[in-house]
Amino acid sequence: MPTVIHGGGPVHFERAGSGPGLVMVHGTGGDAVTNYAHLVPRLADVRTVITPDYAGSGETFDPGGDLTLDLLIDQVAATFPEDG
Repeated sequence: MPTVIHGGGPVHFERAGSGPGLVMVHGTGGDAVTNYAHLVPRLADVRTVITPDYAGSGETFDPGGDLTLDLLIDQVAATFPEDG
């Protein structure tokens, strides 16, 4: 699983396929690998699928304190490719 460092620790994500981007975010208490394992291979035929783990989920670090929407948005955005 690829990793970017953001907010003081690793943010893990999967990226698969090619084509227009599609970001799939999981709910609380889950992780991207478990939630989307059955969908990513199908969608990757026509999309670049990015599935990040939220803070404290899966293999992404838990920064402690409150998990705010701004933190989650920033972590997801950090997984986007720099070239768009």
